Amino acid sequence: TGKLLQGTTTQGGKLRMFVANDKYALHVMQDKWGGKSTIEFENTFDLPMEVGVTAMVWKEGVYPKARITVMPVSDDDKSQVDHVRREYILEPVHPDPSFRTWHVTNTFFGGVEAPPGRNVIVIGPLEVAERPLRV
Repeated sequence: TGKLLQGTTTQGGKLRMFVANDKYALHVMQDKWGGKSTIEFENTFDLPMEVGVTAMVWKEGVYPKARITVMPVSDDDKSQVDHVRREYILEPVHPDPSFRTWHVTNTFFGGVEAPPGRNVIVIGPLEVAERPLRV
């Protein structure tokens, strides 16, 4: 959660403000037809950087599991470059069962790095849940 950095864009889902004027979350599109949301951003460093996705977590069934894919975007035509695709499954259930009574955030890394330049995070829910995934 937080404000989008300059040059960061989203597609699919809805960016919603909550709690205060400076807190936002992307409510990821979820539907039985495989809706996806994306976040495009710039890695301004000269080396690959690990990408973390912070999401709301709680208990089973509240938020959908999602496939997180990180890949570079071509500067020429904005097409996705598949040969360096990296992905993992985000499970929005708190890893500590004693915390599943609270609605909190957790940051997931999955060992995925973004190379220097423009990159895109594709968030694809794998199921329909009670609430949309919030990242």
